[in-house]
Amino acid sequence: MSFFLDMFSGLLLGLLILFEGIFMDRFLSYDDYTELIKNKTTRQLYNEGIQTVKQNLLVLTPISYPIVMQTLISTQKNYFSVVDCILFICIHNFGYFCMHKLMHTHPRLYNFHSFHHRFDKILIPSIGNATSKSEFMLAYVIPAFIAGYVTVPNEITFVVSVYIISFFNHCIHCRPLQHVSWLPGFVTPLQHIQHHEYRNKHYSASIVNYDWIYE
Repeated sequence: MSFFLDMFSGLLLGLLILFEGIFMDRFLSYDDYTELIKNKTTRQLYNEGIQTVKQNLLVLTPISYPIVMQTLISTQKNYFSVVDCILFICIHNFGYFCMHKLMHTHPRLYNFHSFHHRFDKILIPSIGNATSKSEFMLAYVIPAFIAGYVTVPNEITFVVSVYIISFFNHCIHCRPLQHVSWLPGFVTPLQHIQHHEYRNKHYSASIVNYDWIYE
């Protein structure tokens, strides 16, 4: 029974992230959204991206969630931990940075990542989760497993950490935010948009800027 309850919790988390991305598409990126749906080609590409986002968030996330709950989550901590949350985000973002850079430097791994770059010209928030299933598992889910293994958070800390990562993932794919001042050490929307333009720099996402290690 707990397995199915955990799956349902994972589904709710996926739905929250999905609707947040669509909401940001319609409001923060309203001009970009209305422009792309006017054109049949870009509208079809966007719809394909949304279908992939749904698969990642409403299928892979609920499947992965019980595994995390059963193997990595602490039942001893009954409070939200700011320290665990910060460590979780830092570890997850470092794992993403390493995998993202590998996918850009190894042709076989790039095959997993190339789907995401089909959307370079129509960047809006929800596209942050428009990835192949392989990339979603390798660059999004597995780093979350590693971060959970290291920090051993309780469920609320885990959910808040994942939500924060997802929120900023939407932000860095939002063109209207590219001129907004960002905190030092954070990945800015401008940097990630430049990654989609040039593909050879700014591999970090979605919060901690680890590119200084490479650059």
